[in-house]
Amino acid sequence: QANLDIVDASIAKLRPAAQEPAKKMRDLVISDEDDLEKFLIESEAIKASVPEEVVEELEAHNEEVARALGLA
Repeated sequence: QANLDIVDASIAKLRPAAQEPAKKMRDLVISDEDDLEKFLIESEAIKASVPEEVVEELEAHNEEVARALGLA
């Protein structure tokens, strides 16, 4: 739960256009999906649904969250 609080706090800092896809990515990551191919397809579909500048913001957000969680 503490990790989700960190992620949610970070999502709240994103511009509105990036918040919804970031929440979808968060939900995908915490889902029970264990099929890597399906996971990657869904992840790419989320990225494909937003403009490039939002993708860049999401990628920077992912790096920030990974550092905050001690994963990078």
